[in-house]
Amino acid sequence: MNTQGPVETVVSLLDPALPLNTKFYRDMIDRHGAASTLYYAAYRGVNRVARTTLWDALVITMDRLDPKILSDPKCSMVQEVGAEALRRYVGQANTLSHEFLDAAAERKDRCFAVFEGEHLANYGWYATQPTELVELGRDMLLQFDPAYVYMHNGFTDPKNRGQRLHAISMAVALATVCGEGRKGMVSYVATSNFASLKSCERMGYERVGRIASVKVGDKVRALVTPGCKPYGIQVIERPRQNAT
Repeated sequence: MNTQGPVETVVSLLDPALPLNTKFYRDMIDRHGAASTLYYAAYRGVNRVARTTLWDALVITMDRLDPKILSDPKCSMVQEVGAEALRRYVGQANTLSHEFLDAAAERKDRCFAVFEGEHLANYGWYATQPTELVELGRDMLLQFDPAYVYMHNGFTDPKNRGQRLHAISMAVALATVCGEGRKGMVSYVATSNFASLKSCERMGYERVGRIASVKVGDKVRALVTPGCKPYGIQVIERPRQNAT
C-alpha cells in the first residue's frame, strides 16, 4: 500500500533516492514546510542532470548583529588560533586537512575556534584575499571587497551542535575585525540549506543576492545578481601563472 502523502509523491519524482531518505524528507516537511521541501528535492534533481550551485550571498555588520550573542558567557571560550595549532586535529571528524591549512596559512586567513579542554568544538575561517571555492574546483575563487572579510569553512562538532557555538564564534570574529577597521563579513549558504539560512538570519546576516554556477565539461560558468556588487562579491578564475 502507498503511504506517501502528496508532497512525498512529488518529491519521489524529483529525487529518485527518496526510498532511502523518507524520514529525512518527512522531518524537513515538519521543520521547513512543504514548499521548502519541494524546492530542496528539485535542487537535488537538477544536480543529478547538471552540476549546478545556487547560493545566497550574505553580509553582516556590527549594527545588524544580534547584540545578545556577545553577552553570552560562551564568548569567553572563543580564541583566535593559527593554522599550525590545528594540525594535530587533521584526520579527526572535521573538515581540516593539511592541504587546507597550508592554503589558509599562505593567504594569512584567521581562525576563531572554541575548545573544551583539548576538544575542538567549533571553528571558522576568515579570509581577506580571494579564496578557493572548493565546490567549484581549484581554479575558481570568491572575490570580495577587501573592506570586508570572508567567513568560510565553519564547522561545529556534532556533539556540540545546538549550543549556538558557530554564531558565537562568528560574533566574536566580527567584533574583532570591525574593531580593527573592517566593515563586516560576507559569506554564502546554499539556497537549499534552510537550517543554516535561518541560523544566519537570527544572528543578523542579510541576504543581499545570489551566486549561481553550472559546470559544463571542464568549464564553470558563474554569475552573481546585482545585490552582490556593492560588496564586490564575484566568482573569478585563478590567475594563470606565467611559465618561466
